[in-house]
Amino acid sequence: MKKMSRLLAVAAVSTLAALTAAADCLGGGGEILECVTANDCSDEAVNTACDTSSDPGLCVEPTCAETVDCQLSDTSTDSPIVASGGDGCDDGEVEFEGFVADETFCGVSPEPGVFECSEIDAIEADATGADGSAVTVCVIESSDCIEGVCGAAE
Repeated sequence: MKKMSRLLAVAAVSTLAALTAAADCLGGGGEILECVTANDCSDEAVNTACDTSSDPGLCVEPTCAETVDCQLSDTSTDSPIVASGGDGCDDGEVEFEGFVADETFCGVSPEPGVFECSEIDAIEADATGADGSAVTVCVIESSDCIEGVCGAAE
């Protein structure tokens, strides 16, 4: 009888753990919440965007507000921008703000009559300079901002 009590106790604990884990995946107190649209994440405190690049989609912290935010954060090897690291930028580059607070990048800015972004296989994007001024920088068009996420599936 003692063995049976132990087995029942173990089974009860295992079942409770499994149910708790399932509840966490569905947002019942956990941080992982599956979604189809950003509306599914609207009750979350931080993870209010729906990243549909995986199936099922997951609620995540927003990485963009509009497509230009994704362009401005593209630091791939083909991109004419790099993360500045807060150390300022090289001569001929402009320092501009990213979408995330205190995030800055360095990039080249087209000069009328001197060169255009298309000459380096890039496009123009409007940005806010580190000093708060409006600047134009050359970027590689890499991904769209969909429901607050760069590169999420449509």
